[in-house]
Amino acid sequence: FGGKGMAVVMTGSMEPNIPTDSIVFVEESDDFGVNDVVVIQDYYNLVVHRIVRSNEEDGTVTTKGDANNAEDDPVPRSQVRGVVTGYIPYVGMIIRIMKTPLGSLTAIAFIVFLYKMSGRKKDSDEEDGEADGKTEDAE
Repeated sequence: FGGKGMAVVMTGSMEPNIPTDSIVFVEESDDFGVNDVVVIQDYYNLVVHRIVRSNEEDGTVTTKGDANNAEDDPVPRSQVRGVVTGYIPYVGMIIRIMKTPLGSLTAIAFIVFLYKMSGRKKDSDEEDGEADGKTEDAE
């Protein structure tokens, strides 16, 4: 949206710098180079890895996860979807859980619970107001 997005880191390939289940903030950019952490479109998957080599002659970049021993195969620069601008550790776990049927059901039940509790507070306040009003009339 507007050249900015988010992704959840699903593996430990970028640890310890970016922990598994972190949410990364991504900004679309053509200005990236060696040492930048980028998001690459690899078929159906998004991969968050660091650029270790850039080949201007053939227009490719080579990436590697910080925790990985081997480099990835070179990919065309056009497969780079954006540069990682920041992250929040472990928040992605909540999103991953919310995508499961049980997680979705739990979230809906929690929202309904909060809605019901907010209604009870309001009803209780109205009753208190009526009781106060009766006391004032009696005086």
